[in-house]
Amino acid sequence: MRLLILLFLLFGAQSFETPIEEEIRSKFPYIKDKNEVENYISKLDGRKDVISQGYLASMYFFKSKYVKFPTTKFKFFKRGKELLNSLIEKNPKNIELRYIRYIFQHQIPKFLGYYNDKELDFNILSSSGLEKRELLILLKLNSISEEHSQKINQLLKQ
Repeated sequence: MRLLILLFLLFGAQSFETPIEEEIRSKFPYIKDKNEVENYISKLDGRKDVISQGYLASMYFFKSKYVKFPTTKFKFFKRGKELLNSLIEKNPKNIELRYIRYIFQHQIPKFLGYYNDKELDFNILSSSGLEKRELLILLKLNSISEEHSQKINQLLKQ
């Protein structure tokens, strides 16, 4: 009996920890500083599951925001873009990856040319049953079209 209690305490306590994906998901897309980004990159680096890799790509986008030199900014942007697009290509039905990409395609400056999949991603997202929290985040995006805004408001009323 004592052995069972000891095993539960050793292994059971780990199951109560919030997984890193849940932690990032709760703060996404409101990552506030470079230290937070670096912390998440170190926690996600080396993880092989699709969602962790998707959030790792998002951290590269965030990192590009917080570094100073333009070439370094572009390096991290490109790394995030290539990783996220590769993940979506391999997992086209993954809603969370599409959600991440849709958000960044509204936040990244247009001159970088990363906005071509907004319509496709929005159509998939709007038919996927996103939660209210995610829909409200989408409404706050820069440059969201009036059509997308109206559709999101309709989804919120359902």
